[in-house]
Amino acid sequence: MPDLIIKPTATSGNKVIIQDQAGGAVLTTADSGATLGNSTQDNITRLGTVTAGAIGSAVTGFTGIKEFDQWRITSGFAGDANPITSNYERNDGHGSSGGFSKLGTGMTESSGIFTFPSTGYWYIHFGHNHYSTGANRYCFGNILLTTNNASSWDTFGLAKFHISDIGEYAHTSAHHMAFFDVTDTSTHKVAFRIHKDSGGTAVTTNGETGDNSTYMTFIRIGDT
Repeated sequence: MPDLIIKPTATSGNKVIIQDQAGGAVLTTADSGATLGNSTQDNITRLGTVTAGAIGSAVTGFTGIKEFDQWRITSGFAGDANPITSNYERNDGHGSSGGFSKLGTGMTESSGIFTFPSTGYWYIHFGHNHYSTGANRYCFGNILLTTNNASSWDTFGLAKFHISDIGEYAHTSAHHMAFFDVTDTSTHKVAFRIHKDSGGTAVTTNGETGDNSTYMTFIRIGDT
């Protein structure tokens, strides 16, 4: 059968409006193109497969990954850091191969406190590497979360470790994670801590500018 063509009379501003049973405009034409949706139907469903285009980081109601970021410590330090406050950089890849690019806006960091670019449920991973030559080798790491803009902190993702005393350099690593419901980016923030035992001054936390030795990963996994 021939095509069925519906269009308004040829006068600027005339429209074709298709309504749902509630009287809301599901499709409204313009002089060029058309608008889908209405005040009673904020999300259009069953559109089929979207084969091209991009979903911006500010889009809501979509649970796919829109933010991914990774940072690391560029130089090592001995003993405590509560929190780690300096020598951060965003992952810029490994040597000439590169291999990393943040997705979305990305995190911001100031004096070791990280601010989220948007609200939502966030996955946070903290990996840290250490070595020691001394006898006192107990240490632990924390993910620190605040919901009151750093007035107080809650401890998440505790990872304790011990480096065997073999009389020379010995290495270990620890990894832990937290899920954080960020409902306000001005108050909900994250920092990272390394703490030694009372005599563990010989424990050093590794840092590298070309590799992820001590690093933090941030992934927004859904809307809050």
